[in-house]
Amino acid sequence: MKARSMLLESAKAILAATVVGTLIVSAAPAPASASIGSGFVDGSGDWTNDWENEGPIGMGSYSRNNVVAMWQQILWAEGYLAGFDIDCVFGPVTAAATRAFQDVNGLFITGRADPDSFKYVSRWLQEGSAPGKYRYIGIESRRIDFNRQSSGIWNMYIGGDLHNLSYTYANFDVCD
Repeated sequence: MKARSMLLESAKAILAATVVGTLIVSAAPAPASASIGSGFVDGSGDWTNDWENEGPIGMGSYSRNNVVAMWQQILWAEGYLAGFDIDCVFGPVTAAATRAFQDVNGLFITGRADPDSFKYVSRWLQEGSAPGKYRYIGIESRRIDFNRQSSGIWNMYIGGDLHNLSYTYANFDVCD
């Protein structure tokens, strides 16, 4: 955890420079992905590999939905976004935070939440206290609570608001 916190400090400078660059240069839309076929973050069998084929989401492709809210929550948990930046819209601030996150963690820098980024963050998922309950643990013990339904579809809590992680709609209260 301490190494992740130390990396965060260097990421803040990268993030600030990237936000400025993002506002000047527009990002090309990402291609659609077969991994989004079901319309939800989902899986079957072992839960530990469910996120490995998710995405890409970014500016121009699947840019407003509950999966964006999930990615923004993860960026918040890792210290790259403030809580007020979680709005279900993958805009310039989220793209810049994503690039900073990818850079600091040695991932290919795309500015999109792509399968490699989702696979990387899935390492911090932990089983909860009951079947189908999971928790993401970020820096400073920031956590995100998830459920995985028996159908394999994942849901996430934002506050007391629980919704399916859909690529096709944005219905968390923060999405208004």
